Amino acid sequence: MKNYVTINMKAMLANGLSPEEWILLTNIQFLSKNTQYIPLISQTKLRRSLGFSRSTYNRRIKDLIAKGFLVKYNNSYAVTTSWVNISKQSYDEDTNRYLDEKMISNYLLFWNEFARLNNLIPIKKMTFRRINLLNNRMNESGDFIADMTKIMEKTTRSHYLLGLSQSRFKITLDHILQNADDFNQKIMEGYYDDRN
Repeated sequence: MKNYVTINMKAMLANGLSPEEWILLTNIQFLSKNTQYIPLISQTKLRRSLGFSRSTYNRRIKDLIAKGFLVKYNNSYAVTTSWVNISKQSYDEDTNRYLDEKMISNYLLFWNEFARLNNLIPIKKMTFRRINLLNNRMNESGDFIADMTKIMEKTTRSHYLLGLSQSRFKITLDHILQNADDFNQKIMEGYYDDRN
């Protein structure tokens, strides 16, 4: 099983795939150490390791067969050359940045050290949702590491963001990754800086 799956949002949307379908196809291909792209673990183990219910798994398989990305092969399923070509092409494009496991781990360590030093909430796991949001922020920003560094530096100047004001709000990594209402830009511009 792949612990982290990189999703090329542009390719995913262009091919009418959901994130769950992308993850399923990627793992079937990853677990296939043969030229037919047939996974070497049982369908039950694959479904359980992905955390899919039986009905969700069966629905996704059926949809992927209808879309031409999977074929039934004996008692299993194999990815088609259509999927193989999409997955290869998606990693060759220069316009998107992709997160590997080391980069994700570095963001986690970076945030957790900052959180520890400032009595904020550390992250225990980079969930699929967080990885997707991180990928979105990376694609929006010219240099997200620089942005994160500036956000962290500005956070130390804000009782509100540190949870030291009457509101008791505390910034989390999820707030930064979600970036609702241009939250990150407001932090970098000093919107939440202490006024005294």
